[in-house]
Amino acid sequence: MVRVGTFNFKSGDIISCKIKGYIVKNGRVHFRSDTLGTSDVRGWICHSVVECSGDESPDRYGFEYSWGFHILDGNRLTDGVSDIVPYFPTNVEVKKVTISNELDTFLKLNQFDDIVNPLFYSKVGIFDEYTHYKMSDTDGCIILSSGILPNAKKIEIKLSRFVRQVSTKLNELLSGDTSKIEYACGSMDVSDKTIEKIYNAFVSYQKNDKCTIHFLKGEDILQGYDRENYLYPEGGTLHKSCMIGYPQYLELYTKNPNQVQLAVVYIQDKIAARGLVWTAIDGKMYSDRIYYKHDWLEKIVSEKLRSMGIEFVQEKPIRVVQLEKWEFTYYPYVDSFYSFDRTTGLLVSFGNGMRQLRNTNGNI
Repeated sequence: MVRVGTFNFKSGDIISCKIKGYIVKNGRVHFRSDTLGTSDVRGWICHSVVECSGDESPDRYGFEYSWGFHILDGNRLTDGVSDIVPYFPTNVEVKKVTISNELDTFLKLNQFDDIVNPLFYSKVGIFDEYTHYKMSDTDGCIILSSGILPNAKKIEIKLSRFVRQVSTKLNELLSGDTSKIEYACGSMDVSDKTIEKIYNAFVSYQKNDKCTIHFLKGEDILQGYDRENYLYPEGGTLHKSCMIGYPQYLELYTKNPNQVQLAVVYIQDKIAARGLVWTAIDGKMYSDRIYYKHDWLEKIVSEKLRSMGIEFVQEKPIRVVQLEKWEFTYYPYVDSFYSFDRTTGLLVSFGNGMRQLRNTNGNI
């Protein structure tokens, strides 16, 4: 699967898009398999627009023409291609919407985006004036607004009710359209079981069970420093880490599995946040700086770690880690435990409370 904007696509999916300003309806997309999962996905739009005859796709799905393009860093399209969306039948108008990061991530984490996203975008006669969607503080509810709050018109509704009502209306429109069998998102007859699953997962997500922390040890830690494993497009601090792509500097981590772990959060099987977790000589575990794709992930991951009894080391006084192995050719840049006794293998974090008693001019 390849994500473009808010939609996931696979080779053969029916899409609409623009090529050099020309509108392509009911075309198909094809991806070169060996580029999937990379930051430079090679793809083709297969279509019937004579003005957009270009690079020939390996599979044109019966179309006469095709057009090659690249998807860079997950969202940036090249070669004049834009606005790739699932094919919507002619009697369903597509609106431009804004979905909050928290709500969008819930859909991605729980793999509901292919079901719910088309409902946000479709004009079906209800909720058509609402173009902004965000998570509510009320259990199971989302907030729909006609623009940027607080001045815009808004309503609060259960996500399950929204899915049921809009999917029913959309399916009614599709039922009279002969292109329904080719609708990219399939029939919108969302079952009661699926709606219940969405609701229960959403309530759990709202109650701070928003992400699962995975702990990597030993050589598995290297996965967290490989850019190809990261969620794209680039953003936040995750993609800016100076240790990305330098596995030779990370032996201090990989050779000390009893003292160092890497806490990782995945979105769509890609790393969206990571942070080192140290086991100190007091027997307790402490988290280090968190690197994240979305800034709100930092708070969520910190709270999740705290709920597991893992506190942020910079908020504590002196903490010491005793390494089992410490003689290496290269050493990593370390955010907190950066004071290193090469004779004893001790790492020390001084925390935010330490002050140097020199050159203070009497101001301590």
